[in-house]
Amino acid sequence: MPVTRKSLLNCFFIAAAIAYSSWVLTLLLPSTTLSPIVHYVSEYAASNQPWHLLYRAGDGLSALFIAAGLWTVRSNKTALWWALTAFALFTLGDALFPFACAIHQEPCASQAAAWQLPLTHYLHSLTSVLLSTALIAAMGIDAIKNRNPLRMGVSALAIGAMFISVLGELDLHTVGGLLQRVQLSGISIWLVLVAPLLAADHRSAADPRRS
Repeated sequence: MPVTRKSLLNCFFIAAAIAYSSWVLTLLLPSTTLSPIVHYVSEYAASNQPWHLLYRAGDGLSALFIAAGLWTVRSNKTALWWALTAFALFTLGDALFPFACAIHQEPCASQAAAWQLPLTHYLHSLTSVLLSTALIAAMGIDAIKNRNPLRMGVSALAIGAMFISVLGELDLHTVGGLLQRVQLSGISIWLVLVAPLLAADHRSAADPRRS
């Protein structure tokens, strides 16, 4: 594979990781009554929040950068390639269909339960589940196929935080925001680490003698 294509892939995925880390701004920018320990990043991106366009732009740009990186190796569509494509697509959906309000606050929680909010609010929940599923699939494919200890460790951190955060909705929701930020950090690190693997897979497919 030409070095320029490999460099482009790496650069796009690094840019995606940076954009996906826009949650760091929740620690710096003033908010209303939201807490980075309690509230999800999606709540900061809710339509009624002051900096919602900025956080949504981070997700949207991340999705586009991942798609651009995958486009550079589109001639070798592996299972990992397809899983990452789905992750990018549903991440873009997350940006396009934001929550209407912060789901851990009233009256938002009651309105959501009574189906009184715009359709985009509920579509966001759907795209979030789908992108999480695609991400778990991508990380699982990578772990099973390549068994790289570093990427497996980062994947375990991200997925573990994801599941604990989901379970926390039943009881420990007071630290859900913190757990999600651990998860998002793991995803950003993994994106940077997995880019060279995609490049190597493409190179091997282009030149079977390298396999």
